[in-house]
Amino acid sequence: MATTNPGIVVGVSGFVYSLLTDGTDISGGTATYGTVYPITGLKSANYKAAGSLSRFYGDNGVFASSETTGDQSISIDLADLPPQDRARILGHSYANGQIVQASTDVSPYVAVGFKLSLDGANGYVWFTKVKFSKPDQGATTKESSVNYQSQMIEGAVVNLICNSAYRTTIRTDDASAPAATLTGWFTNPVISNNVDTTALTVVITAGAGATKTMLATFSKASASGSIPFTIPTASITAIASALQAAKVSDGSTAGPLSAVILSAGTGFSNSTVTVTITTNVAATAVYNLIAAGSAIKDASGVSVTAYFSGSVTTRT
Repeated sequence: MATTNPGIVVGVSGFVYSLLTDGTDISGGTATYGTVYPITGLKSANYKAAGSLSRFYGDNGVFASSETTGDQSISIDLADLPPQDRARILGHSYANGQIVQASTDVSPYVAVGFKLSLDGANGYVWFTKVKFSKPDQGATTKESSVNYQSQMIEGAVVNLICNSAYRTTIRTDDASAPAATLTGWFTNPVISNNVDTTALTVVITAGAGATKTMLATFSKASASGSIPFTIPTASITAIASALQAAKVSDGSTAGPLSAVILSAGTGFSNSTVTVTITTNVAATAVYNLIAAGSAIKDASGVSVTAYFSGSVTTRT
């Protein structure tokens, strides 16, 4: 008879964060995020729900009870908080290796994720909206034995406006967890369990009217189209960085192509992104595009399973 793994937590690792895009977490909208950044050396991650339970007494007993979620908080203890990450998370100015901290600096909202090591499995976590406060800092002198001094940041956990979510979790030993969701968990913050894991395709054709323009059109196999899908920033960038082109006239290749993303920004829920090729292709020449393949994934971790490598005429 099969036994159920107790899922006892035995460790924590893999801290990541991503900035919440301004103006996207609104009523009726969909929160979107920027690049996911990792920071190594996670020592601990502690969450406090600060919940409370109230009881109403009637008829000589507990007649009803209500519970509330309180001022939620999270503390992250790291071996180091590198300068660029410190500046992003706390809203400081960073340039030329220097951080300038000003009284007007405002910490942005970020999503934070990490992996829990369980007894026989892993648990993946995203807190979808956190604002970190400026941390206390101190140091003590080195004595006869080394006293490691870590970097602690503490933040308030906030509900998303768009769907009231504040934390999303999944376990690798859950039979109902889609493989694509587990694979792509840390490519983009996960804010919903409405996951469309159907096949993802992309067709690249000539863009309309602009110089050396190529248009990538994504589609999902789901017939209804009722579940929006998002292509994360890293995957959009992968189109430009991994794409090559073969010149029809002589078979010579150009690539990786240097390109500029003209649409989509930090991710999109529609279906198209425009890429302008800036180097390595000749004007007015005809090219066959060579697929970037599995480098392109949607936010659910579904890789491109079909790719049209069509002829594209670059424009002057």
